Amino acid sequence: MTESNFENRHLLMRNPILAQLGGTALDHLAGASGSLTLRAGDVLFHGGAKADRVFLVLEGRLEVLLDDEAGNRTRMDTAVGPRLLGVC
Repeated sequence: MTESNFENRHLLMRNPILAQLGGTALDHLAGASGSLTLRAGDVLFHGGAKADRVFLVLEGRLEVLLDDEAGNRTRMDTAVGPRLLGVC
């Protein structure tokens, strides 16, 4: 296991759901993981994005917003770390 995979595994284990995976499954997930730092106002993904990944919010807060056709914005959810967030 590389140092990066070891760090990813440690970070993934901060989420109670992922921590239950243990063993090989967690090692595989750690090997396929990357990290991303967002600042206030950054967009993680847009509605309709290909649903091919999940995100683990480790620290801070991420708002899930929905813009309608009239340009109105509604907060649908707030993810506070450590929380899994999927693209759907």
